[in-house]
Amino acid sequence: MLNFFNKKDPWGNGLSVWVLAALLFATPFIFTTLKQIEMKNEVEAWLPERDPQAVLLDWYGEHFPVKDRLFVSWDDSTLNDARSELLAAKLEGYVDAKGVERRGSPYVEAVLTPRESLRQILDQGIEDDQALDTLGGLLLGHGALKVRLTELGQEKQDFIEQEIIRRAKDELKLNVEILPAVKLWQPPLKFTEYAEIRQRKADDEEFYEEDEERLDKILVVPEHEFQVTWHLIAPDAELSTKVQKLIESITSRPSKAYPKGDPLIAETFFSTGAPIALVVTFTEAGQADRSAALEDVITVAKECFIPAEEIHLGGRPVGSARLNEEVAKSNYDPNAPFFMRSVTGLSALVSFVLAFFMLRSFRLGVLVLTVSGYATLLTVMLVPLTGSTMNMVLIVMPTLLSVLTLSGAIHLASYWKHAAWENPENAVINAVKMAAQPCILASATTAIGLASLMTSTLNPVRDFGIYAAAGCGVSLIFVLFVLPALMQVWPGQPPEEHESDGKSWRLLANAIYRHSSLVTVVCLGLFAFGLYGLTYFKSETKVIRYFPKDSQIMKDYWFLEDNVIGINTVDTIVRFDKDAQENMPFLERLEVVRQITDKIRTHHEITGALSLSDFQKPTEPPAEDDSFLVKARYNKRSNAFESKIKDGELPEAESLLTVAQEDADWTVPGDKKLSETGDELWRISAQAYVMADNDYGLLMDELDGISQSVLKFHAGTHHVVTGMVPVFLRTQEALLESLIRSFGMAFGIIAVVLIIVLRNPIAGLLTMLPNLMPVAFCFGTLSIMGGRVDIGTMITASVALGIAVDGTLHLLTWFKQGLILGKSRKEAIELGLSHCAPAMWQTSAIVAIGLLMLFPAPLLMISRFGILMAALVAAALIADIVFLPALLAGWLGTIIEKSVRKSNNPQENSELSNTAGLNEDVDPEDTESRQASVSTPHLKIVTAKVTEGSNSN
Repeated sequence: MLNFFNKKDPWGNGLSVWVLAALLFATPFIFTTLKQIEMKNEVEAWLPERDPQAVLLDWYGEHFPVKDRLFVSWDDSTLNDARSELLAAKLEGYVDAKGVERRGSPYVEAVLTPRESLRQILDQGIEDDQALDTLGGLLLGHGALKVRLTELGQEKQDFIEQEIIRRAKDELKLNVEILPAVKLWQPPLKFTEYAEIRQRKADDEEFYEEDEERLDKILVVPEHEFQVTWHLIAPDAELSTKVQKLIESITSRPSKAYPKGDPLIAETFFSTGAPIALVVTFTEAGQADRSAALEDVITVAKECFIPAEEIHLGGRPVGSARLNEEVAKSNYDPNAPFFMRSVTGLSALVSFVLAFFMLRSFRLGVLVLTVSGYATLLTVMLVPLTGSTMNMVLIVMPTLLSVLTLSGAIHLASYWKHAAWENPENAVINAVKMAAQPCILASATTAIGLASLMTSTLNPVRDFGIYAAAGCGVSLIFVLFVLPALMQVWPGQPPEEHESDGKSWRLLANAIYRHSSLVTVVCLGLFAFGLYGLTYFKSETKVIRYFPKDSQIMKDYWFLEDNVIGINTVDTIVRFDKDAQENMPFLERLEVVRQITDKIRTHHEITGALSLSDFQKPTEPPAEDDSFLVKARYNKRSNAFESKIKDGELPEAESLLTVAQEDADWTVPGDKKLSETGDELWRISAQAYVMADNDYGLLMDELDGISQSVLKFHAGTHHVVTGMVPVFLRTQEALLESLIRSFGMAFGIIAVVLIIVLRNPIAGLLTMLPNLMPVAFCFGTLSIMGGRVDIGTMITASVALGIAVDGTLHLLTWFKQGLILGKSRKEAIELGLSHCAPAMWQTSAIVAIGLLMLFPAPLLMISRFGILMAALVAAALIADIVFLPALLAGWLGTIIEKSVRKSNNPQENSELSNTAGLNEDVDPEDTESRQASVSTPHLKIVTAKVTEGSNSN
């Protein structure tokens, strides 16, 4: 490679010119390719294809096809709100009064309203109260706690409201909010022209009208003055009972008639049916462009007299679309202030400005930044070229690669400064010679740290490891090949002596050497503190946690879960095999499912549940001593209802019951743990909280326990729990597994590399301490502070390990060189810090400050990534320029010194030392500086001035 920089083409130009030409030629192709990048974030796609939860989810989707479900609600919605039917009709399409069919939204396939769901249940002969309870927590909200006041209380309403807020906070440690009373929406005059627009679901128009009259009367919200609410309010919760008792205990001052005070509260109660939620399913077009679909829904809702600020959307389409939007905003947000329109661009800009400032050279600044930018773009270009898409993890890869390349480029520029001060003509070649070994090792170890992420079971993390590790190779080529070539094309003047002397760093080396024991103890203490903090380690994979608290999606999700429905779906599939179907009549199987459904519905983390049993009145199977006639009638009803269901006469049953058409394996081929041909599969669909700080693992265990408590009495029955809750749990487990596995692998491989480089296992392991300390300290501190590690911050551990090893290798290279030159350990530490520390702190400052610019990113995952990476880089710098020198002053330095003295020829070292001192006119400090420019042992580069002094004598 070094010969390349001396060769010329047939026209007399250096070959470096052709490197510049290649870069210019490739530029249009790079930008054209980058335009093809697509953004895709699907949590269920994180798991590999053969992961048990992914297999289960696919099997579930094959038997119960469920498309993206969007929950739509608004502040003052009620079951009798005429806008709900109008919105459904305009989204799905309708037939107007003249019989003309009107198209709905191109993104919407179907809309399910609470009235339609109630109608389906009531048509099966279910009582009104039972129907309302069935849909409570699904499409019908319980809303806030209603408060009705006495006549005296109405006069003191303001006092009562303030007293409720104060006492709830003091006595229950609960922050409550006062809301106005529920009021039915009063249509404006203009609404009359839309009043007849509604979905037509019944063929019998007369029956349809009778059904509508019944629905109009089913909801009656008793009179009340105001409402009280708090996060995750639930009617049957113990906390709700406490709040009700607290409110009802509020009285006026004592009087003769009422020694304990006049009652001010007449009643507190919950009322199902206000607010409500509509369920919207998207067409293929809607699923392909969820952002456009959501905007269309909002536009139509505004046309239906629903104020935009009162609309609340929830569900997987919202999370996915908003996630893509926030990731895109990190790259460019036209609505943000000018200087904040691109946090990733700001990060790059700040890094570039700092590079100019640190290098003190416009030329070096331009070249270093050009190389960094090209290497990054070239790596990112691999994503669309390999048919992949960007995601919320890969989005931080360009920033990371730019700073890694920047780091190597600054180190090479530093080597060039030292070489140019001695011999300007061959400075570029000598700089490459000096930088080759540490840069190659640094890139290799960083790549190892990144490649270790490929062992992750999470697809985004594995993709990050693949592309980032490839980026390290690209970065190395640009640092050791492209940058030197550009430096030859654009030559510069050698630096002044003061830029290379490193006197301040030698003073730091002396201080560390004198107090090495104290420094080592302090650093080990910080290490131990970090390890202790890791006992509080927690991970997080809920997508909603990546958004700021004041974002619209957070407000929407809180509204929906506080008032109507849990966002996350968790489904229990109950399976009856052929033997169970023969031994249990259909209605008996239905009652088994009902028992499980009722128990799931009462779980404190479940807002509502629905199964086929909710469409049929409860029936008791005949007792053993009942007459033959009773048993015959029961079997007849059972067979008739089974035929009705399986013949498709009840369309609602299609998504709640099916028959397996083939065998399905789960964990290993041939186990048939999911289903066998002919098995009857019953679906119990439930909604769980996503905003609660709940333990999904415990929830899964409890749901399993509920099903097992019923099914254990019935042979031939089985169950599985699936949906997004198990997926979140599995990704959370996989996240922790990935972190441990990837970091352990990176540690092991890098330790082996250091053992080989230092030729001593103890020295190699001791050298890993400064590289482990930053990771342990930062992650431990984060855990103690209550922070959670998400899929973005997880990757920083392996990355930080690679970056820390980068500085370690450069410092060890110069330390060993000092020993080869016959210096003492103290002088070798001075030599190492004076030559490496400037580039190390410049790089760390540029990288850390640049990454801190990601802090204002609208997506918290990117913001946290920037903060944690900046902290890790800063901690790695301290470890490399403080902790490592302290170890080199002690036992580690002794081991390396013995190894170096033993492996090198004493006579050769003596001759080298004598050669350096032959010229008596050379100043000792000048000689030391010249000796410092000598490269690694095997390269044996002696600076030009020292050689000339030797020859002249």
